[in-house]
Amino acid sequence: MRAVILNYGATLQKLFLPGTSAYTSDIVCGYQDPQDYRRPHPYHGAVVGPYANRIAGGELLIHGRRYQLTQNENNHHIHGGPHGLHCSLWKGDADLIDGDPAVLLSTTLSDGVDGYPGELYIEVHYRLTDDGALDIKYGAHSTLDTVINLTHHAYWNLAGHDAETLANHHLQIMADAITEVDDERIPSGILSQVADSPFDFRDGNLIMDRLSALPDELRRDHGYDCNYVLSTRHMDEPAAILSHAPSGRVMTVYTDEPGLQLYTANHLPGDDGQLAKHGRPYQKHGAICLETQHFPDSPHHPHFPSTFLAAREEFASWTRYAFEW
Repeated sequence: MRAVILNYGATLQKLFLPGTSAYTSDIVCGYQDPQDYRRPHPYHGAVVGPYANRIAGGELLIHGRRYQLTQNENNHHIHGGPHGLHCSLWKGDADLIDGDPAVLLSTTLSDGVDGYPGELYIEVHYRLTDDGALDIKYGAHSTLDTVINLTHHAYWNLAGHDAETLANHHLQIMADAITEVDDERIPSGILSQVADSPFDFRDGNLIMDRLSALPDELRRDHGYDCNYVLSTRHMDEPAAILSHAPSGRVMTVYTDEPGLQLYTANHLPGDDGQLAKHGRPYQKHGAICLETQHFPDSPHHPHFPSTFLAAREEFASWTRYAFEW
């Protein structure tokens, strides 16, 4: 197993797994030329924040003081804004953790960038373990009270990044509910049960079977783009399992985060004309994102798990993508 990490956006550019002659080894979608990541793109492989997902109206109210964040999706704020972590230049250092190869990346966002209060320092550890996993650990602290919600935004295809579709990909998500959203993907505050709905992946389903004839609940987004309320946050219990029988590859997701955003790459053809690693644009439903995070718009829903980060307190989070082949 081998990974290529860029210090621009703390981006996972490539992840190579052992494979057969029928399947390429790099399972992460993205660009061959690192310079292409400096152009607008759909967060390929990047660390996203300070607040991943959406905040309604871009409005924060902290201790009675109102902060206006950049509105970069309709009238809302998404993925930390146009100057977020995905386009930051990180400092990178090679490291060893218990003998495993690792990279430590760090960056600082100035007070007021895209409206966020406080100077925010962030660290991300990528680690390749000897049992075939990619571990990602996040740490952060701020000079002022603020909010934080970090995630990793890789687009995965276990058949290889150039496989074009998610054919033969089977997905299981250990979640009984999703956060219900409106037409602009802003949560209503209701946790909607997945039972007897197209959102139910508890027993596992072939993804393309679900996408081939979109039910009404998915037609608006042209596929899946929803936050699952995970049933477990234990590091030894999986949150999701993605498998691809023809290649024998399996990716199991573990996390201490309460949510997982499932995104089935519903808009990749609109990728600003940029060519992918294989020389042509990726296609809709050609990859899947499994983004471990807190819930979207949590600052406006006190019953959601809190994303508040007090000044000088430490934020920490952990996600593991464990692979079999």
